[in-house]
Amino acid sequence: MPIIHVRVSYKSVILKDWEGLPVEKETKIKDFFGNISILYLSPDWWDAEFEVKFSPSKTSEMISHRISNPINAFDILKASSNDLFVPEFNDSPRNALEKLRLDLSNWVKNNGGGLKGKDAANSIGKKFVTDLASVLWYVDSCSVETLDQKFKIPVTFYEFFGRSFPENYKSSRPKFSSEELTQQSKKILNYVELNWMQQSRFNWLKESLAKFGEILAKYSEYLEHQQIQSKEIKNSLIPIVDKMEAGSMEIYLANIWRNPANINKYCSLTNKLEEVEFWKPVNVNEFCPNEKMKRHRFRIWLYLFKVGLYKYHHGSAQNAVYIWKINPNANETEIVNKNYKI
Repeated sequence: MPIIHVRVSYKSVILKDWEGLPVEKETKIKDFFGNISILYLSPDWWDAEFEVKFSPSKTSEMISHRISNPINAFDILKASSNDLFVPEFNDSPRNALEKLRLDLSNWVKNNGGGLKGKDAANSIGKKFVTDLASVLWYVDSCSVETLDQKFKIPVTFYEFFGRSFPENYKSSRPKFSSEELTQQSKKILNYVELNWMQQSRFNWLKESLAKFGEILAKYSEYLEHQQIQSKEIKNSLIPIVDKMEAGSMEIYLANIWRNPANINKYCSLTNKLEEVEFWKPVNVNEFCPNEKMKRHRFRIWLYLFKVGLYKYHHGSAQNAVYIWKINPNANETEIVNKNYKI
């Protein structure tokens, strides 16, 4: 896989300096800054016009190009790696989960998929296969039949179920939860947005992968709605609303995999959170799209930083959703105390 050295500077001040950064061969300089560099620079620089200098090596004469003029950087760097690879796993798996990962890797290979370069396959590709195996294992352990009857799992993934054997667990069979389904959905949908998944070699997979992620998100919303209804019934029997029962809090980690389209689509709340101080709650309902699915995506795809989110329900109505920016330098004790105070 081609690698490049990247240095971003302004008035002789180096903003970022990466050495040996792996990139796919067909990546354009414009896309590179949109998908990678911008995520690590201050928003003040997002609309800036960068001058990009590059060469086949750090010691060669540098050639200048404007970022607004999209070119194929690797035509000039003369990168040569076009071979497709899949991640390597132990050929003698020790358990059913390891066997699932190995089978998924071979499945990608047999369908003509893969990543350009062995390093990319064993880093990015291995994480993708591991995450997909984790999602399939979770669904298999909880109940494939339940999810399939309600939302119809893509046939593409059928061969990978029936492997977890939850009846052999020492503890009771795990149940689907709204929070866990949201996280599993996020794992899958993040990959659907990446450039390499948009390549023709993954045409056989990306539509089914997106659909699978969507139904996990829908089931999460369904279970959340069921919980609200249960609370409504409970509240109908109890005259006074218990605020502790009606509220729930979640922590979302920074999502660095967002593509530029989603950055622009869901930028309003991010900009607001950039303006306020750490730990200061912001009312999400003032920014949230009206459509139910978009509102769900808005919560899980938006943030470039770690945030806390509090939801308050009274009966079936979602009365309030507040979000605050968490100080990345705070320790666990401070985070717990601050969140509890909010």
